[in-house]
Amino acid sequence: MGLDANLDDYKKIPMPMVPGLGVPSELPTARPRTQGLRYVCGVAGPFENRPGAGKPSSPSERVADLARRPDPRWAGRENRATTTTTTTTMTTTTTTATPSRQPAWLKYDSLKLGFHGYFEDLESTVRTGMRRIRRCHITYHLEDDTVDVREPKGVNSGIVQGQILHRIKATSREGVALSPLDFVVGKPIEIFSRTYHVLGCDAFTRGFVWKEFGVELGPELAFPEERDPPPPREAFPSAPSITAASAPLSYAGRETNKTKKDADAVAKKMHQSWGLKESEHLKESAGRQFLELDRNVLRFFATAQPPAGSDDTTGDTGLRTFIFHYFLADDTVEVLEVMGRNSGREPFPKLLRRQKLPKHGSYGVGIRPASEDTLRKRSDNTYHWSELRVGDVVNVFGRELTLRDCDEHTRGWYEERLGLTAADFSAMPPPPGPPSVPRMPPPPNLSGIGSEEDSLQSCFHLVPKPQKTVDFNEWALNQGQVMRFTASFSDSTGEKPEFGNPSKPLDRALVVSYFLEDHSVSVYEPPVKNSGLPGGVFMKRRPVKKNGDKDGPWLRARDFYVGATLELSGRAVTLNAADEWTLAVMESKPSEFPKSDSAKVIAGARSVVGASGKDATDALRAAAAAED
Repeated sequence: MGLDANLDDYKKIPMPMVPGLGVPSELPTARPRTQGLRYVCGVAGPFENRPGAGKPSSPSERVADLARRPDPRWAGRENRATTTTTTTTMTTTTTTATPSRQPAWLKYDSLKLGFHGYFEDLESTVRTGMRRIRRCHITYHLEDDTVDVREPKGVNSGIVQGQILHRIKATSREGVALSPLDFVVGKPIEIFSRTYHVLGCDAFTRGFVWKEFGVELGPELAFPEERDPPPPREAFPSAPSITAASAPLSYAGRETNKTKKDADAVAKKMHQSWGLKESEHLKESAGRQFLELDRNVLRFFATAQPPAGSDDTTGDTGLRTFIFHYFLADDTVEVLEVMGRNSGREPFPKLLRRQKLPKHGSYGVGIRPASEDTLRKRSDNTYHWSELRVGDVVNVFGRELTLRDCDEHTRGWYEERLGLTAADFSAMPPPPGPPSVPRMPPPPNLSGIGSEEDSLQSCFHLVPKPQKTVDFNEWALNQGQVMRFTASFSDSTGEKPEFGNPSKPLDRALVVSYFLEDHSVSVYEPPVKNSGLPGGVFMKRRPVKKNGDKDGPWLRARDFYVGATLELSGRAVTLNAADEWTLAVMESKPSEFPKSDSAKVIAGARSVVGASGKDATDALRAAAAAED
């Protein structure tokens, strides 16, 4: 009894379920979680569990729970198990239901609605006194319901243009997210406290709204030109604060053959009558010149001799070519050097950075930069576009450049502004160039090390590259195919050798093999007993030049035919016969082997026999019968 009482007391003590610490009074029960992978708004993924998660339930209870709660997202489909198998132990389900629609990010991927219009700026214009209006483009991204607004950039607009609103989900004043139906042609829309007036949309946007929502957008509206009228002829649309001056510009004096000093004096007197200071006068003139002539560049082509006593020469003439740029916006000059191929000079193409170019060395050298008064006094001593002509010499800080030609834009500029003709800008003849250096042929490979192709790489590259030995397609097509001929030695005329004649040594049988896969040739001499010759390999397999000429072409398959005389390893060899496979190959390719073209052979024999008479015909018949 005492032992049983102690055991009951031990059972009352809570013990962890660790192996080896006793048997619990009750077996652990399963604590499953319901499935969290399901479709929500047409998207499959892990979502929060349904109510009752964590409670044990049998498969049949889970199936019944699905049947009791239909899913409204799948319209027209029964949200139930399509196949149910019941046994005495368990019930299994298989669901084949699919979502009724695709998610927006998949259905409308990369689809955009485009609208255009304008919005009012906080500033007012001088011409109308009303708020300035600015054009804009509004893009609605259907995949995530985001909006971005951008303003097209203008040339020299004077304001920051481009992206106004980055892509973001926009809401109305009530806090509701904007939808495509909120953008109506002809009605304003407020996005982040700024009102945009929609004037129209593109064709895709109009068709999409009608197809998806059944709404027809209004017709295109015209841009309110009365709010932004064109500027006067003397003013600039991009800078309304700069008004036109009644006096001519400072650079216009040269066009009317006046000096720059007189033109500046007239303009300065007029500005003083308006109450402008001298600095404001200069700023007014420079600003108008920039706005009118920005992006207008005159281009001349020039040459220059190297400094005297220098060793910087190019061929016999020593001339170096340059491009002379003159920027009309601020009367600055830039000189670029045209680097020739393999000139041997450092890549330093800019001879003069963009700046005003003084005449005839009228420039100062010092530690401090020149003041504004000094620069203004020196402005009369700088080069002006009206003084440049083809054929003139321009001094670029000691380097004299000869202007030899100009482009079409430069020629048209002078014809329009100064009334010059094409004869005034006729191109100067180019200077004589250095004499052409003849291309030397590569030296022959006399070392005997490596093939000729490998040795030639040292002539073409500083670091030789491995040469491609054979065409892979040709190698794969002709792999293992060899043309074999029997041959014998002969002199250059093809005459056979004679026994006992020192000038015509004894006839020796040879086997010449031509490998189609890599166009190589080998010669083998069968050994003959008691001949006094060892026989064996007469020439190792290698490519061979035709007629032994080192600069000639390589031997190819078309050079091998019965009766041909070839020079192999310094000896004249005549091909006497070929095996059956070689003859079949040659006859199957008559274009490559014209000597084996049966049609040409028959036609030639017919013409020869016909011209020789009956005796030749009888002799040919007898020879054919004997051959058969």
